[in-house]
Amino acid sequence: MVGMGRLLIQLIRTGSRFCKSPKFWLVRKMGRLFRIFVVVTLAVVLLVCALQVQLDYPRPVQAAQGKATETSTAGQWDALKPTKALKLIHIPGTDSSKIDAWGEAKGYWSYEKTGAVAAADSQEFDSHNNSELQPFARLSAEVRNRYDWFMVVRHPVERIVSQCASLLSKRLSQVSEANINQFLQGILNGTQLLDAEAESIRPMMDQVDTSVVQHIVRYERLNEDLPKLLQFYNLSLEALPEVQKLETHPKLWPATLQMIYQKFSEDFVHFNYSMADPQDASLTSTEPPESLTSTVLATTATTVATETTQAATFFGMSLPSLPWRTQKELKFIHITKTGGSAIENWAKSHGLLWGRFHVEYRAPGRKGSPWHHPFPELPSELRHRYDWFMVVRNPVERVVSEYYCPWTGTKTPETDNEAELAGRKQVASLGEFPSYVRLPRRNQCATHFALRELGQRSCQAQNRKFNAGNLWPQTLKLIRANYSADFENFNYTCRRCPD
Repeated sequence: MVGMGRLLIQLIRTGSRFCKSPKFWLVRKMGRLFRIFVVVTLAVVLLVCALQVQLDYPRPVQAAQGKATETSTAGQWDALKPTKALKLIHIPGTDSSKIDAWGEAKGYWSYEKTGAVAAADSQEFDSHNNSELQPFARLSAEVRNRYDWFMVVRHPVERIVSQCASLLSKRLSQVSEANINQFLQGILNGTQLLDAEAESIRPMMDQVDTSVVQHIVRYERLNEDLPKLLQFYNLSLEALPEVQKLETHPKLWPATLQMIYQKFSEDFVHFNYSMADPQDASLTSTEPPESLTSTVLATTATTVATETTQAATFFGMSLPSLPWRTQKELKFIHITKTGGSAIENWAKSHGLLWGRFHVEYRAPGRKGSPWHHPFPELPSELRHRYDWFMVVRNPVERVVSEYYCPWTGTKTPETDNEAELAGRKQVASLGEFPSYVRLPRRNQCATHFALRELGQRSCQAQNRKFNAGNLWPQTLKLIRANYSADFENFNYTCRRCPD
């Protein structure tokens, strides 16, 4: 190749000397054309050489079946390869159960096999709770950062309708329009008692840790996009389940739609969904009409079962600005024996759902009245959703009040006097939770005073009533020891407590 180039250059020089004679003007013109031809030929030769060098250089090879591209030089192509295993965040109401079962059968994202349960707080994943259904935010940080996570999101209206239809079908032989609207409203306004399944009706954003979630797949394109994601992680697509979309939509009442928007406002914003008409009509905004806001705020234990405003009118009304969850509602932490029931009753009469009238807050794995569950055990996303207040009381007075609690205390003429209580005063406050105290003669009240007919409050003491002044020094000492944090943090003193 180099020799050919030298020969061409020598021909050009010889031709130039020969063509300088005036007698050969035609030859000179031909020489100019010849030089142009030679330059073009030389350029083509150099271009071919450059292409040959490029073809001989090692290049990355595209891997088969959707793998990340690889290169022998371990360069920038390696950065595209996933370095962590792919795991699924189970979002109820998005067909995640099908994907979860499919992946677990293939050993892709079984929580037990990956050790996610063992690594997380054991209180968050007890034997009464299915670990796959726990909100993602309650997994330990070590587990969340160990994997690449993906989740499936769905339009909030369709998602909650699908969940509630499934729950109602287990309770009723036939689900009507009124059934599903009243059931939905009861769940969303806190008046419907939730079982373990209904507690899964929570915003999708509550289950997201944006710092570690790599992939979000929309339910509406799940059949098309999920295979692409799985191929990138070199996972098999064999027998991959397909989602089945709702064929019919129940008619949702305006108040029901308003409640859905209030509850799931962050899902609409962060996952870019609009408030779509269940009959497939589109909206230009996600905010419900302002006139319905006051109706929802005034909701009491009776669900808003009204159709005075038709859905067509609802979607055609002017819509105000978008609300944010930073404008939080006020909620009440019910501390036993602090007047909590009276506060809850007053709030309900003013359209505020607190305590036992708002059963959304329930500690995972706890049984019994959810409004009495220890507040620190409530899910983190729930604690931060509202502004909270509480009422505190002198621990000594509170212990005595626990003794007289109509549900667990003792209030009979035979036991509520100083003589009968001699030797038993210690019992009333030995445990950390005095409400668990049982005295042996409580059942006699039902026998002698017709408690079942009259109610326990009819059994009033006829003699001197037991109060804080009757507590022995050793009993006060026990109270101060068990409730030391309350005395210190709420600035109470125990005047009669021994040093």
